[in-house]
Amino acid sequence: MPTIMIAEDDDANRDLLSEMVRGWGYTVIEAQNGADALEKLVESSPDLVVCDIKMPVLDGVGFVRALRRDTRLASLPVIALTGFGTQDHDAIVSAGFTTYLSKPVSSELL
Repeated sequence: MPTIMIAEDDDANRDLLSEMVRGWGYTVIEAQNGADALEKLVESSPDLVVCDIKMPVLDGVGFVRALRRDTRLASLPVIALTGFGTQDHDAIVSAGFTTYLSKPVSSELL
């Protein structure tokens, strides 16, 4: 079964997303911020990353830019989670995200 990394600093949001994804049968790796996610990418090989934009230590934009500079990870799909809505679509995609979802995320949309 594919593995999905959830990078989200809010414990409740991360738990909810992780529970939802596990319920579909996927393996989940959890990260509390972008720096934590980069460290965990070294020891794991997720098939997809779902990443919050606003996080402490290293935000989502910093995370995805670092990931895209690594040739081993450059093609990994990364979905941004944002509370800002569709007006940020171009900025999100130009930062290196594959696409984005606006919070709150429904199970149907994810």
